[in-house]
Amino acid sequence: MAAKYSQVSGIIRTYENEDSYEKRSAYVSVVSVIWTSENRAVLFGAHGEGQKQNILDVFSELYALGARTVEMSRAKGRRMPFGVLVRSEGDEDWYEINLDTVLKK
Repeated sequence: MAAKYSQVSGIIRTYENEDSYEKRSAYVSVVSVIWTSENRAVLFGAHGEGQKQNILDVFSELYALGARTVEMSRAKGRRMPFGVLVRSEGDEDWYEINLDTVLKK
């Protein structure tokens, strides 16, 4: 028998400066993450300033952790920067983001 731990969820916060976390400064944005495989994550519960640089910082953090594809839903009609619409369900549109393409890796 063997056991292996798999991290399946987490939270990413963005900050104004590199040392803001260590100083416990207020964060600019926050998003929850659920890993559906070793290289795929779903983002939900995003809150804060959604400027493109904050989104790219989140994507970079996920990429460093192994993600290559990210999914996120938005209210129908609201666009996801860098995302490709892959399906609509009820009042939500689901977007897929290829991190290799977005981050030009």
